[in-house]
Amino acid sequence: MSQRRRPCHLLATVALAAATLSLSASAQSSDEKAAAEAAFQQAEKAMTAGDYAKACGLYEESLRHEKAMSAEFKLGECYENMGRLASAWSTYAEVAEWAKRDKEDKREQYARKRLAAIEPRLARLTIQVPDDVAALPGLRVERDGSAVGQPLWGEAVPVDLGTHRVAAVATGKARWTADVKVSGEGKTTTVRVPALEDEAAPAPGGPAAAPIPERGAEQAPGLGAAAPTGEPAGEAAPGRGQRIAGIVVAGVGLAGMGAGVALGLVAKGQYDDVGTHCPDERCDAEGLDTTDSARSLGDVATVVFIAGGAALVGGGVLWLTAPSADGGGAPAEPAKTEARLRWGLAPRAGGAALVAGGAW
Repeated sequence: MSQRRRPCHLLATVALAAATLSLSASAQSSDEKAAAEAAFQQAEKAMTAGDYAKACGLYEESLRHEKAMSAEFKLGECYENMGRLASAWSTYAEVAEWAKRDKEDKREQYARKRLAAIEPRLARLTIQVPDDVAALPGLRVERDGSAVGQPLWGEAVPVDLGTHRVAAVATGKARWTADVKVSGEGKTTTVRVPALEDEAAPAPGGPAAAPIPERGAEQAPGLGAAAPTGEPAGEAAPGRGQRIAGIVVAGVGLAGMGAGVALGLVAKGQYDDVGTHCPDERCDAEGLDTTDSARSLGDVATVVFIAGGAALVGGGVLWLTAPSADGGGAPAEPAKTEARLRWGLAPRAGGAALVAGGAW
């Protein structure tokens, strides 16, 4: 193949990859739409049957797969039928803004009409935070597990009817919680965060520490004695990590040198095959292409061989300079470890690539 034709094949490969990604994304999008439509249809049936709890869950599932204004609006209606007026109110508000952006005037007007009808019926919850509590460092106020920001402290916030858990905690203070029942449409319930108590100090004493055996005393297994490991207690043998690194680096270097030799042989084989295409030292297009490929592969072989040799030397240096157990310069006997290294050549376009792996 001539060098002039390679860019065409490269462009074709890129185009094919892009088309594959596009088809994959399109298939995923189709699956999401199908799931959203299936959940929506089931929700419609549940709404007709008056099973609002099931219908709301299905509308939420449909929206999880694909955002759609119609499903969002139906979810608001479902919440309203369930008596979850605050949830319906916030959902209608989102639909109204969505319709305004999309210039769907009729849907926006209907959503705002529902908002106006619901608003006087909303139950509200006010969380009051006294100044001395508000001044505590790290204070966090929560409602049903979600943080309530300082701008909403003391404000009547719409909530669904039922029981809501209010909590407060600060640095060095014990967590305070209260279950607040909100009942009655159009009514406001108020809860006040009290002064937070100091966090309880740890109990004095605590579990008794295990006795330290005297030097030379033997201890029966299972009574806290550590199993003999051949290494200083609580720490790895000195230089162990460095010696393992030396083994790995040297192994990779040796593999690289082998790969360099193998690539060199492949390059030589390509040169040997050029003869029929280069009579009288004049090469045809295929001969020129093969010659260029062989030269490039030979250059890669040289670089890989040199890099492998450098890694082999570096691994030896790491091994020899690892600290010993007695602190001297001579390396200590390495801790028992299992190291395995695998390498080989994998075919690639225009040559081969070195593949290395292992475990230690």
